[in-house]
Amino acid sequence: MKTVSSFAVTVLLLCVPCLSFSQNVTMLERLFEGFDSSCVCMGFTYSLDTESAKVVGKGDLQVQGTSYHMTGNGLEIFCDGSSSWIIDDSAMEVVIEPAADGAEAAGISPALLLARLEEIFVVESSRDGRIFTMDPKVECGVLDAVLTFNEDGRLRSCRFTLEDGQILDVRITYIRNEQKKAASFFCPDMDFDSDWVVTDLR
Repeated sequence: MKTVSSFAVTVLLLCVPCLSFSQNVTMLERLFEGFDSSCVCMGFTYSLDTESAKVVGKGDLQVQGTSYHMTGNGLEIFCDGSSSWIIDDSAMEVVIEPAADGAEAAGISPALLLARLEEIFVVESSRDGRIFTMDPKVECGVLDAVLTFNEDGRLRSCRFTLEDGQILDVRITYIRNEQKKAASFFCPDMDFDSDWVVTDLR
């Protein structure tokens, strides 16, 4: 089964709300507010250049506060803010573990890393109100982040420099805001019977 850490470095998840705000509110502030005001659904593609190869892929995400559901790389991950389920349907394996908090989430789930972007990063500089360079306030496995927004305020791309020097580029393919979902949406609705290999680390 693919490890959680390998999935984490190949999926970067980010969103920006599609609501209208005062001009005094920056695009980055809208990003921070979106995670709490709605359920944000988005698609993304990514590329990660390593010494031996270039890793590419795509995925989909629904994120609401610290809860999220994401698919990509053959895995499906649910997190209700308390527990997370990493499911490999083809191998019939699932790992259940406590949800991480704060910077700890960076090594486990990019969704939580970016849902808590304001908590973990600080703005180092901005250009034209659309390009933001951010530095981490705490250890999180990322040296810096560059976020680029379209003129309409939607996130276009993000570029992360990892601690090992590798560059992770992410392109946002679609974003839409939906009404908040019930907590049950962020938990798997399947029973893991005896045919499944279940590792429960809670």
